[in-house]
Amino acid sequence: MVEMEGAFSGLTRARGPGAVGLLQDFLNTTDIESQRDLIASPSALSAWLAANGLISGGGKVSAAEHARVLDLRERLRDAIEATTHGLPADAAYGDVDEIASTVPLRVRLGKAAHLEPAGARPAPALGPIVAILYDAMRDDALLRLKVCRNEDCRWALYDTSRNRSGAWCSMAICGNRQKGRVYRRRHAAGR
Repeated sequence: MVEMEGAFSGLTRARGPGAVGLLQDFLNTTDIESQRDLIASPSALSAWLAANGLISGGGKVSAAEHARVLDLRERLRDAIEATTHGLPADAAYGDVDEIASTVPLRVRLGKAAHLEPAGARPAPALGPIVAILYDAMRDDALLRLKVCRNEDCRWALYDTSRNRSGAWCSMAICGNRQKGRVYRRRHAAGR
């Protein structure tokens, strides 16, 4: 198991394997609680994609595509959260499918068969992300990718629990906050 350090919090959290881990990294490019975003601009997104080997170092992302990537990230977070709470995957991923359908991809065959962006000017940001999403969807590890139940957090977490019951990105932070809220509500109601 690879561990990843939270981009914003400094906490070490479990990182999913392969494409699932990269998808988790993508979802965690934003810290909802602090309202900081590692890919807040087209140039920041280009740098993140290059750092993760998804585009060449000189690849540029347009403002329009940047907006589509941010939209995909949030719709994907919503879909993962919905499936975590029992919504059928087809219904949850409808919005993600809509965005993915606009990205031209092609199959690369051989020992390491995979999808990759296609065309003269394929969506340089969306293409690799949708291809990774496809690879992750074929991996059972995706079932362990969840969204923290703390509405102020919504960090993508890789659930390492034996029975896949993890609900918080960190029991020490979000889990304790929720327990505190429940405790205060219970005691306020008893007064």
